[in-house]
Amino acid sequence: MIELDGEVEAHGHKLRASRGRLLSRVEAWSAPLAKDFGEACAARAASHAAEAPAEFARVAAGMAADGATRAATARSSEDPYVAAHGAAVCGYISAMTALRVGGRERHDAEREWQADWLLRGLELTPEAG
Repeated sequence: MIELDGEVEAHGHKLRASRGRLLSRVEAWSAPLAKDFGEACAARAASHAAEAPAEFARVAAGMAADGATRAATARSSEDPYVAAHGAAVCGYISAMTALRVGGRERHDAEREWQADWLLRGLELTPEAG
């Protein structure tokens, strides 16, 4: 859970606040879970790329390949930082591939899928807003 303070502004699917703090550690977040998330996002980037229009197919395939490489690097490392970083980068790559292939709506749907995956994986429930 987090606590936000000061002026809190909503910007699309993000919140911005002048101050914030983590109130409790998310114990379920682990290197293995991060690696699983990275691999799931890399697979989704490949799926988005497979549907890319011809004029964007080469770039989308490159983005998906980068996601697969990042996920494989994270999977093979014993360093939890590498796993967490790989998960974040793979999530970003998948969202950006979705954006380039299908526009803002597809990007937002991808980020929603990622949030749902994390809620399930971390066994969290969304807070009522």
